[in-house]
Amino acid sequence: MTATRTISGIVLNLSHGYETQEGSDPFINQVEEALVQLGDLFRPGTFLVDILPILRFVPTWFPGAGFKKTADAWRKTLENMTNIPYEYVKARIVRDRTV
Repeated sequence: MTATRTISGIVLNLSHGYETQEGSDPFINQVEEALVQLGDLFRPGTFLVDILPILRFVPTWFPGAGFKKTADAWRKTLENMTNIPYEYVKARIVRDRTV
């Protein structure tokens, strides 16, 4: 188990009471995916909009605006990383009737 998986598992256990699965765990996979995307985001020159900020105003269909589709996909990853564990806790509370 890598350090990222171990730390993510500890955080999920402490914050959500979630016991991670050995091997492939859906919550940990979301965290790892988000970390890869975050690394790409902060790499200088990844997107042309970093050099030409005016491009943020072009429509999604415009050539060279692929960064907008990437941003939408990455936003979905971030939402999943935060909402899926939250929904897990809500479902567990309803199932177990615990607070």
